[in-house]
Amino acid sequence: MLSPGEVHTVVLAGMGGDTMAAILAFDKSKTASFAEYVFQPMSKPYVLRREMARQGLTINHELVIKENRKYYVIIHAKYQGRVFQLSDLEADIGPIILYNKDRLDREYQMQWLEKYRRVVDNARNARNNPKINIEAYYAKIAELEGLINAGQG
Repeated sequence: MLSPGEVHTVVLAGMGGDTMAAILAFDKSKTASFAEYVFQPMSKPYVLRREMARQGLTINHELVIKENRKYYVIIHAKYQGRVFQLSDLEADIGPIILYNKDRLDREYQMQWLEKYRRVVDNARNARNNPKINIEAYYAKIAELEGLINAGQG
């Protein structure tokens, strides 16, 4: 276990974003004592990004990597202490990846678009699913399609 300020850069990799978020939230003063972070969440990057925003960890760079048809995200952040808000799309996809136009970022965006469409399809086909806000998913789909289509041509 690290002491406050013991290192400059903390690397968290190979675990879920929810676990990483819990680590950040466990001791906020310790989280604030490290200058930089590198994250590689295996799942739920949106949980991690939301906690980063609450803690004032500013995302400086995001990188999408694809291996064996699976996408992985690497996030570089610096502690700046300014709490900020992320839109639902920024939390899910990443505030930098969302607006990037390179091939791999576009593939990752398209993967999220398909996930949203599947949620809507499954919710429409279910008899009773009150936990899903289908209108929120329609809004995400429309916004993401707009961003993807704006980047073509």
